[in-house]
Amino acid sequence: MRQFGTFVAVGVFNTALGYFVIFFCMYRLAWDPVVSNAAGYAVGLVSSYLLNRILTFRSSRRTLPEFISFLVVFLLAYGANLALLWILLNVGVHVGLSQILAGVLYVCASYLANKTLVFKGSSA
Repeated sequence: MRQFGTFVAVGVFNTALGYFVIFFCMYRLAWDPVVSNAAGYAVGLVSSYLLNRILTFRSSRRTLPEFISFLVVFLLAYGANLALLWILLNVGVHVGLSQILAGVLYVCASYLANKTLVFKGSSA
């Protein structure tokens, strides 16, 4: 349970970091909002990988193949999030509740896939 808590804490930190980068790029550097968004997500994704590698799963595997697997898991979990969100919205579930349920699916799917596929055999 500690490992899952660390995974969630890393996610919260990366969300805050991503938004910081987005708003910094938009308002201090006067970048386009789309470019700022991409920069924020890129920084958040790299930070998420590194912090989960070091703190959550304590991995010592080769970095590049592990990072590529991490990206694939992210894309699949995000795809599952969008699919569930679409289904829930189309059957009439409240938009706020739909977002929460889709988010829970994303976090759980991402954690399980990272634990069993990306960071398998880690010391944590």
